Amino acid sequence: MLTLCAEATAQVITHSGEQQLTLACSSGVAALWLGPLLGRYRDAFPAVDIRLRVVDGLDSLIRAEFDLALYFLRETSPTGLDSRLLFAESVNAYCSPDYLNGQLLEPAQLLDHCLLMLEDGQRQWLSWGDWFGRQGVDASLIRKRMTVNLYPVLVDLAVAGHGIVLGWQPMIDRHVQSGALVPACKKSVGAVGGYYLLTPSGKTPRRAARAFEKWLTDEITTLAPRL
Repeated sequence: MLTLCAEATAQVITHSGEQQLTLACSSGVAALWLGPLLGRYRDAFPAVDIRLRVVDGLDSLIRAEFDLALYFLRETSPTGLDSRLLFAESVNAYCSPDYLNGQLLEPAQLLDHCLLMLEDGQRQWLSWGDWFGRQGVDASLIRKRMTVNLYPVLVDLAVAGHGIVLGWQPMIDRHVQSGALVPACKKSVGAVGGYYLLTPSGKTPRRAARAFEKWLTDEITTLAPRL
């Protein structure tokens, strides 16, 4: 009964107009990638009323609360959601230019530095433990760490020179292209998941949602040489 009430409330919250669009994503996706893109989308579709819901766990999403969602998935999409792959991930270690003064370290050498870690709540993202495991390094030897529950804060800490952060393309691209962050390691890890566009199963998409999906696909195609 509580679930039914919550979904009914969400239906009221979500506008019914064809020119209204409710997007959902994690804080990292919102701050580092989707947020900057939305300015260009508004220029292309000024009549669309956009609502952005930032939810850092897929379990917290109510099916009726959004039209489209953008999330990183390591496995299949959750029950009740349809998914379409937007792009596969590539994960490397990054730091500020001054932190290592241009050095590129071997994976095991990162153990001597402060590693900026995301709290376990975002389990779908690759952790430092997973990353080291795929590099053949024992993660139990990590000596220094700083743990935060929001990925954008970790990126800010890395930019400020407080340690080394795992960076996902294209989430980290803007900071790399600006020179705020540089690779810290010679080896990256890829093909363990990807970023997906999620839609509620059985829900007919609004006109604005269909237009946004096409626009986003075109944007990603344009950006593909840099991903």
